[in-house]
Amino acid sequence: MRDFSNRGINFTFVKINEACEKMIGVMKENYKGLNDRLLTVTDLANACKTKTSQEVSKDFISAASFIISAHVSDSLKGKKSVGKKSASAKKEALWDTSKFETGQWFSQTTYVQVEAIEDKRITVVNSWGDKMYVSLDILAAMHSADHFKTEVPMTMSGLAELLQSVQDHVFTVSFKKQPTEENAVSLLQEASRADFTDRSRFS
Repeated sequence: MRDFSNRGINFTFVKINEACEKMIGVMKENYKGLNDRLLTVTDLANACKTKTSQEVSKDFISAASFIISAHVSDSLKGKKSVGKKSASAKKEALWDTSKFETGQWFSQTTYVQVEAIEDKRITVVNSWGDKMYVSLDILAAMHSADHFKTEVPMTMSGLAELLQSVQDHVFTVSFKKQPTEENAVSLLQEASRADFTDRSRFS
């Protein structure tokens, strides 16, 4: 805890019962360190006695960064999860799980799409169809396909080079068809009078 404080790392945790009171006292005393930093504690143990479950859940979401499986969260609330895939269905292992040990490294690349925004709880669905609840600060540290500073025109060969360099980062590509006489005639035949008189349709 002293190391966290001396490095200027903010530290917060959630107290869920009274059994950890002595440990909290030791952590607070050591976290102050050289910088007189204070440990942030969200007391849900006492909140459970005075607040509704909805209020307690809101306090937890406000106090912590989180990624929670929607299946687990909804099961605790007695709700039925409606993800694209059954959350109870196990995926096939890619390696021999009998050789699982501490110290081993693993990697996974996944993409998530925002499905709903409810106050500070954001519902996302990943590329495997699993639904999760995520806090905004975690999403803010991810690359985005929809938030960018500039648009860059590129040739197909330039795009091919870009695809090789961006690795697994998500981004948006907009393709424009090359104009042809056939396309122009087709658009003119489908156009209405409003397409030529309504200024809001001019680009």
